[in-house]
Amino acid sequence: MHLRVRPNFGAIDIDATDIGVKYNLDTSLYRSIVYGDLTKGYPELPAASYDVVICEQVLEHLLDLEIPMASIGRLVKPGGRAFVGVPIFLPPLHLGRRYLVPIFDRLSGHKGKRTHVQAFTLANFKAALLAHSKMCFVEARGFRIISGGPLRPLEELRSWWAFNRWLGAKLPAACIEVQIVLEKPVS
Repeated sequence: MHLRVRPNFGAIDIDATDIGVKYNLDTSLYRSIVYGDLTKGYPELPAASYDVVICEQVLEHLLDLEIPMASIGRLVKPGGRAFVGVPIFLPPLHLGRRYLVPIFDRLSGHKGKRTHVQAFTLANFKAALLAHSKMCFVEARGFRIISGGPLRPLEELRSWWAFNRWLGAKLPAACIEVQIVLEKPVS
């Protein structure tokens, strides 16, 4: 779904990775598509292969983050960048999401229906990424201060989008999603 061909794809070389689920994709503009397992580090992909690595809305679904975060750093060329995005919570709300929600799910019979197994704050996500990827922090960009429910129609308004972008630049930790931009040092 997210790997569908987009405008201007023909102007750049794109490799894509995804889990073993194969979608009905138009792959004509991709240099390659690898169906692999980020938790195993994509050993089939050579180190320092990419100018840009994008990992969006993936890490919150993984139990162990060390190999996936290290793989992001391993795959970026020196001088290249990684863009890594996840949902975040204000402290101490992340602790409730991490420890209390699973208990409530078990008690209510909701067990196994949620796929998010991580609960990050901006600070702990940034610290983990830097420790495992061995890359340098460039910036954090927050976006979406509210998502879903009765306020979902706001997400269609350009003014709401602009407000979220402004707030995300000023206070990324106050948003519900963040993207951290990293750069691999040149030796």
